[in-house]
Amino acid sequence: MNERWKYAKKIDFLLLSVVFVLFCFGLIGISVAMKNPTAEDEIGFLQSLESFELRYVILALIWFLTGCVLTAVAAIINYRSLKTWIPYFYMVIMIALVAVYFLGTSAGGATSWFQLGPFKFQPSEFAKPILILALASALSSPRFEDGIRRWRDLFLLGAIIAPPFLLIMIQPDMGTAMVIAFITLFMVFASGISLKLVIPSAAVIGGGALVVWNFILNNAQKNRILVFLDPSLDPLGAGYHLNQSLIAVGSGKFFGKGIFGETTLSQLDYLPAKHTDFIFAVIVEAMGLVAGVAIILLFMLMLWRIIRIGLHSQDKIGKLICMGVAAMFAAHIFENIGMTMGITPITGIPLPFLSYGGSSMWTNLISIGLVTSVAIRRESDVFSDEKNKYHVASGPLDISLK
Repeated sequence: MNERWKYAKKIDFLLLSVVFVLFCFGLIGISVAMKNPTAEDEIGFLQSLESFELRYVILALIWFLTGCVLTAVAAIINYRSLKTWIPYFYMVIMIALVAVYFLGTSAGGATSWFQLGPFKFQPSEFAKPILILALASALSSPRFEDGIRRWRDLFLLGAIIAPPFLLIMIQPDMGTAMVIAFITLFMVFASGISLKLVIPSAAVIGGGALVVWNFILNNAQKNRILVFLDPSLDPLGAGYHLNQSLIAVGSGKFFGKGIFGETTLSQLDYLPAKHTDFIFAVIVEAMGLVAGVAIILLFMLMLWRIIRIGLHSQDKIGKLICMGVAAMFAAHIFENIGMTMGITPITGIPLPFLSYGGSSMWTNLISIGLVTSVAIRRESDVFSDEKNKYHVASGPLDISLK
């Protein structure tokens, strides 16, 4: 018991606390977004409370609490033991991505969800942590001990990433595909890559971007990018989302309109996807610039803690898992907050721990669990030789703290 308590003390409670505070901001944003508009000069405070519709708030709580169970499970399991099971995880997610193309439900122009009664399940969300594990496993093998030095090494990594990436692109889900691309690039550089491969690889990526633009992106997706460059091209169509978001963010001023106060644009349904993609604009309109800056600082603290855990890991796979998770969160944060302020194109990816959504919440909390698994074991293993350095435990039921 004392031994387990010693390792339990290595849990990064600051990281978990930041995640909880971010979720609380999300609950406030969801409650404000789903509040019915009221004439505040005609009703009292208690009547104003009755205007809140709590269905999505309750569901968000359910996703978070069940996700915390997944966090605990992922933290208890020895992350090194997952190496044996990664091929099976990869196979399952590939089957799911193929099946959703034929059996999935369409929304927002993409066929990305399975409908399970009143609930939706998005397999592309779970593809992200699985691909992080797959890349971390590959890049920590003896083949990549000195980093990526040969073209065939890149081809091997491409063979891992390309199938799920292309399946997600044809859904089409450009936002998730962009996140996966960023995760891959970040983990490749974190692992180490020869400079002689960087420039040719950049040329290949550029050529791939042209292929994606000409043969994969549909007109609606292209229009989003063009409108990002010039919102006046389609002010009532693709540019409408951006314009309403900018108005909402600006109208919040320094301290916001208040949670119980003045009716906001989101409550009047001027702001689209208000409890999901544009939750940051809702929070800033209600709570002001102060809340927006606080959220950004919390995200920065979260990323720093994750990267710090990775840097203190005593094995390469632990380091790369943390770097992959940090890259995933960074891509979501930058893209989501950026699109609400016109800095990045509108792609429809959620803001971690704030946006409503069961699949994204579970994915994020599982990822935090993987980081926690690395944290509590980062000083518990001392490898005496190269063979032990690449030791793989027996399987995912290995829950030892060694």
